[in-house]
Formats: sequence, structure tokens, C-alpha cells
Amino acid sequence: PGAPEVAVADGGSVAIAASEPERSATLATVASAAAPSTCIGAVHARARTAIVRVESGLAVGAGFIVLDASHAVTSLSLVADGHDVRVVDAEGNARSARVIVTAGDDDLALLELASALPVEPLSIADWDAVDVGREVVVASFAMGRTARGRSGHGEYELGLTAGALNAIGDRAVQVDAHPAVVGSPIVDCEGRVVGVAARRMMLSDDPFTFGAGSGAIADLLSRVDHPEGHGGRVRLFMGLGLSLAWEDLPA
Repeated sequence: PGAPEVAVADGGSVAIAASEPERSATLATVASAAAPSTCIGAVHARARTAIVRVESGLAVGAGFIVLDASHAVTSLSLVADGHDVRVVDAEGNARSARVIVTAGDDDLALLELASALPVEPLSIADWDAVDVGREVVVASFAMGRTARGRSGHGEYELGLTAGALNAIGDRAVQVDAHPAVVGSPIVDCEGRVVGVAARRMMLSDDPFTFGAGSGAIADLLSRVDHPEGHGGRVRLFMGLGLSLAWEDLPA
């Protein structure tokens, strides 16, 4: 038999003139192609409100709410310049914040907010259970237009990119997803954080996101009862040129 005849009706619906088996198979294919990623949908439903935008001077990145909703985790490189830090959630609620704990080797920083945000904090995945191949979503705030969330850096919207863990180190992960803004949480389909994007690298034509794993995040959070005050300092180094680097201070 020939291919089914397809006609577009008013309102954008699709009518297919074919035998019943052909009709069912074709409609199933259309529905499958239109369905969103299950993991992206789950992360959006479970974690969207806890993913925040982090602003420090001219630097803009992402982070996520943890503990009692008055703390956030982000990348140390985003907030290491000493500027005032501001955290904004998806509803546009903004809080000033300060760095209280750092982990320079993992490029992580724990922020204490001036007051709690009205969101449900994210949980951290058990590092011993994190394995290669796990489906994850890299979540970040990208510049764009949205009805909510206007910040001093312009309007923004939440961006979710699906991928999988394709490499795991002692304290780090690599995801085969498009590079994220620094500080973006890497979240599994259960809404648990398995990593934080620290930097990005292009290998051939394939983009990857690299970051600290959930074990390093758990270590950072375990030090919340022993804050470091400002968390550390930026030192000026001289070599072939001048460079700045963050140095942790003793807890």
C-alpha cells in the first residue's frame, strides 16, 4: 500500500487517512517525537525553584539552594573576586549573600543568604552510588526573555540540557551535555545534585561539562558549622606575568 495521506486541519491538528494499524503506528510516532525528555521534565518539576542565579560584580552564573534554604552552593571562581554577591530565584526573589566556606581544589563555595528563600532545598546524591551512564540534566540560567526573574543583569530564563555522566574521577564528573554557565548544578532524574559545573572544555566538536562531584559537595556542606568568615583571600602571584588565585584560609 502507498504512504498514508496527511492533511493538516484547522488549529494545527493532524488527520491521517490510512488503515487503522497504519494510523495507530503513525500517531504513536508523532506523539513520541513531540514528548519532552522524561528526565528534563522530572528535574523541572522537582528542582526548578531551587536553582538560582548568582551575581557577583560583572560575573553571572548559577547555583542551587541547600540545607535550610538560607544557603546556596556555587562555583568559587564565580564569587572569588570579593564583590558583593546576590542570589535570585526563578520567581525573582533576591537575597544578598556572603561566602562562608570554600573548597579551592574543587572550585566550590558555600554562600549564606541574608534570609531564607521560599523554596525546597535540593538533596545531594550519594557519591558512592553515582555511576557512569546515569542520565542527568545540567541546569542553569541563560540570558533570555521571561515574564519573571528580572535581575540587574537583564532578564533570564531557566535552561535545562539533558546528558549522561560519561566519566567520573575521585571527586569530579564529566557530562556529555552542552557546556553550562559556571556554578550550574548537574541533577539526576530524581532531583538530586550529582555535581556542579566548574569549567568547560571543547574536545573536537563535542561539548562537555566538567565539575566537582557530589562527594566534594557533601564535604563542603559538612563544614557549615565551622564557617571561615570571608572564606579565603585572593593573592597576587608574579611569574611570567601577573595572575590572581584564590587561597583557602584555615578553618
